Amino acid sequence: MVADLYALADALVLPSASEGFGIPLLEAALHRLPIVCSDIPTLRALAGDAATYVGADATGEAIADAVEQVLDHPAARLRSRARALAWSRVLAERVVPLVLEGSRS
Repeated sequence: MVADLYALADALVLPSASEGFGIPLLEAALHRLPIVCSDIPTLRALAGDAATYVGADATGEAIADAVEQVLDHPAARLRSRARALAWSRVLAERVVPLVLEGSRS
C-alpha cells in the first residue's frame, strides 16, 4: 500500500522540526521521487545533496515555493530525480547491507 502511494506521488515533502531517522527519505529515494525537506541534521545526513532543503522553521509559503521549484522547473526536477537515483543506488549498495547486518547481530 505504501509503495502504491509513492507511485502516485510527484515528490516527497517532509517539513519536520525533528526526526529520529527519516525513513520517508529512504522510501522516496527508492521510488526516485524529488525530495523537499527541512534542513535539520538527521535529514541532511541522510539525503545529502539529493534533497531540496527548507529551513526547519520555514513558513508554508516557503515550503510551497520549494515544492513549486522542484515540480515546475523540468531541469531542476530532472537533477533532483538524478540525485535521488544516485542516492538510491548508494542506499541499496551500502546502507541496506549495514542495516541487515546490524539486525542479525
